Amino acid sequence: MKKLLLIISTVLLAYITSYYTVGEKKGYKLFEFNIDSLIENINNDNVDNDNVDNFESNKYYNKGYELWEKFEYMKAIKNFTLALNEDKKNPSTHFYLGRSYQALKKYADAEYCYKNTIKYDSDFTEAYYYLGVCNYYLGNYKDAITHLYTVIDIEPKNHEAFVFLALSYERKREYGLAMNMLESAIKAKPDYALAYFNKGRLLYRKKEYNKAIVQYSKSIENNPKHYISYLNRGLTYQVLNKYDKSLADYNTVEKLAPNYHLVYNNRGYLYYLQKDYAKALKDYSKCIRLKPKYLNANLNIAVLYYKQEDYKSAIKYFNKVLEINSNNTYSMYYLAISYDAIDDIPTALVFYKKFISKTKSKGDDYKYALKKIRELTK
Repeated sequence: MKKLLLIISTVLLAYITSYYTVGEKKGYKLFEFNIDSLIENINNDNVDNDNVDNFESNKYYNKGYELWEKFEYMKAIKNFTLALNEDKKNPSTHFYLGRSYQALKKYADAEYCYKNTIKYDSDFTEAYYYLGVCNYYLGNYKDAITHLYTVIDIEPKNHEAFVFLALSYERKREYGLAMNMLESAIKAKPDYALAYFNKGRLLYRKKEYNKAIVQYSKSIENNPKHYISYLNRGLTYQVLNKYDKSLADYNTVEKLAPNYHLVYNNRGYLYYLQKDYAKALKDYSKCIRLKPKYLNANLNIAVLYYKQEDYKSAIKYFNKVLEINSNNTYSMYYLAISYDAIDDIPTALVFYKKFISKTKSKGDDYKYALKKIRELTK
């Protein structure tokens, strides 16, 4: 039997939103871009009320603002739009219309509103900031940097603008500048946990793991409930083979955020490394219950069963992976081997051929699949 190659983990989304899977070939997931946590403190109280005009005469604006404060964004949009029918040049109406669109992740619409805000009030600092944020989300990093620097010109100690500048530079792979921006954020606000968190990510990327741990620890010191810092520090300990410390951090994540699926995938992989397959399976399964279409947890379970030569169970989960992503060549390859192992030769051939047609690699797996096709078609 060909030796199993361990490649899996996990979104970053996801993020986010934005995730970059540094550890996808090692069975875990590093939370790369913590945008949701980054902006969770940028709420209504962060808006400079000096820029908000008195609109007692505009009932639609007042109603829209009331709805915006209650997070009823679609209704707020309707009222802000009606308010603009009465006064289309009022910057604050455009601004809060943009904030409403942004809350719904309609970044292009929000961008348009912030540009109108600036058109009618070029000194509206928050509009430049949120315009930069929207440009970041839209992938317009150059524009994001331009607008965020405008914020810094007006407010040299705006720590949140420095962090988004860092993220924008990181996206452009200008890591030195990204680190400089994070240092500036910390200088502006020494207790800003997310600046330390993002420094930790950059150091992890550079494989400076011990330095990354220091930064994640500073993030935790300044925000003990920031569970993503525990997650990433746990992963970093894991990479350094400090499994007890890694497990302690993952357990803390579970306490702080019991419905956060990623911790179960990562802790499951930690158990897998320690050959505690029962606990690994339990954690992977919980991850999937929380997020059924989470590809890498399904893939990790498939690998776990394959490792134990439970090929029928492995086949079930490799097929689930293909339901989520029909182009996953890793699953095609090991489905072929698994079907071969249970003597289902016709199905094995189907997946060997699919793998050959889809893979971009011409390495050992490709050569092995070609060899098996020749052997099984004699």
